Amino acid sequence: TTLELGLGTVVVLPIKIDNDPVAVMLFATTEELVADEDLLDLFEDVSLQLGRVMERERVKRVLSEKERQFRAIADYTYGWEDWVDLEGKLLWINPAVERITGYSPKECFEMEDYPLSIVHRDHREEVEELLEGARSGTSGKDVQFRIVKKEGDVKWVAISWQSLLDDQGESLGYRSSLRDITAQKMSERALI
Repeated sequence: TTLELGLGTVVVLPIKIDNDPVAVMLFATTEELVADEDLLDLFEDVSLQLGRVMERERVKRVLSEKERQFRAIADYTYGWEDWVDLEGKLLWINPAVERITGYSPKECFEMEDYPLSIVHRDHREEVEELLEGARSGTSGKDVQFRIVKKEGDVKWVAISWQSLLDDQGESLGYRSSLRDITAQKMSERALI
């Protein structure tokens, strides 16, 4: 008991998250104290604040883990992947773009007309129409066109795209996946 431990007063307050107790806070003194409503209110306020801090930290850990998982999947996808909003602004791009185009993700974000400045001039109009449709909600698969790499080499790519929707079904733009099909095109030409 508290007397055997030499304690005059012990206050035990639960630390709660969403009204569920997750820990206990213990205050003890050798003095015998009379219940003071102001002091008990202060203890309760501290308890509530600690619960909020603990919940924020838990949420941070969960979000950090989700971010790590997203990066592991998105950044290590072999193809060039991107996410473009409804106005045509690049929101995200994976590092594979550099292997395929020679342009870093940072350089792509700096392009005023991404990705059209990478598209071969003979295909720009077609790709511009395709991207306009993507912003309007169309989807497509394996449309082939040429790009000009940063170093000047011409490569063939195939693009597939689809709308991205939030939980309420509202459009967040579109995601596209592009893969280098230059070797395939060269093989096709060799057979002709």
